[in-house]
Amino acid sequence: MTMTRMLPMLSLLAVLLAGCLAGEESMPDDDDYTETVHVEDGWQDQEGKADGVSRISPVCTPSNRLSLSACALLGTIAYAEGTGAHYNYTYAYRKFTSYRDHPRIRVCSGGWCSTAAGRYQILSRTWNGIRSGLSDFSPANQDAAALKLIRARGVSNIDGIDTYAEFQNAMSKLNKEWASLPGSPYGQPTYSTSQLWTQFKRLRGI
Repeated sequence: MTMTRMLPMLSLLAVLLAGCLAGEESMPDDDDYTETVHVEDGWQDQEGKADGVSRISPVCTPSNRLSLSACALLGTIAYAEGTGAHYNYTYAYRKFTSYRDHPRIRVCSGGWCSTAAGRYQILSRTWNGIRSGLSDFSPANQDAAALKLIRARGVSNIDGIDTYAEFQNAMSKLNKEWASLPGSPYGQPTYSTSQLWTQFKRLRGI
């Protein structure tokens, strides 16, 4: 968290690969970005505020694309990351306008630099590694990419999380992917399991 409002939590890769201090020399040279934008401290979330839409995800409804459980899990991660229902945010709540590809913008704010973007704050370098079969950075493909990351962390019951124990088990695996999740070992501010379980139940309708 910085200033008076929590910034979107960085994913694990955003912290480890794009975090660092906000100097030009601090960015790992294996990340993939086309420009760097510096956001003045204290104004990090003004652009995001301007749309007037809550950052809390809407309650899930039956979908041909996502099960209720998967929708709720994704929504819970987005809640923790601070993006809610928004698929067009970079780090520090800057908005991007094209879903043609990952925006590949390195944003520096609050002492950190990151290319994290989209609802799940995916680094451009991470996107390069998981985008096989995904033609663009559209909301549907962001969802698909996040599900790839979730499965890669060993959460196999994405479509059937119904109990606190199942949810807690998922968080214990995913906290190495998203540093905002409970028990994350990366030194970033985190939510508690009970806080996120409350959000999951709200989204899941249980």
